[in-house]
Amino acid sequence: MSRTDLESLLRLASEATGCTVEELVSPDQHSTLVHARRLFVAAARRKGFSYPEIGRALHRHHSTIIRLTRTTGHYEKILAQMPDETTRGPENG
Repeated sequence: MSRTDLESLLRLASEATGCTVEELVSPDQHSTLVHARRLFVAAARRKGFSYPEIGRALHRHHSTIIRLTRTTGHYEKILAQMPDETTRGPENG
């Protein structure tokens, strides 16, 4: 897994939610952006990225990412609609 994979996931989360990548990594805490970040975090964790790796991609501390993962349960439906090669975990890839 590489930084390029994380950037792809950021673009997909951006497209799926209508937010820009720049907004996703911004300090803004608007609810729309928080939901988009949760989607990104769920996809990145599913793909096997660590909390620090995801945190660096979003310009956030890894503890913030851990907190976001506690609220990502309902994003599984959205992830199911994303391309398999993007969200597939390491056990399937």
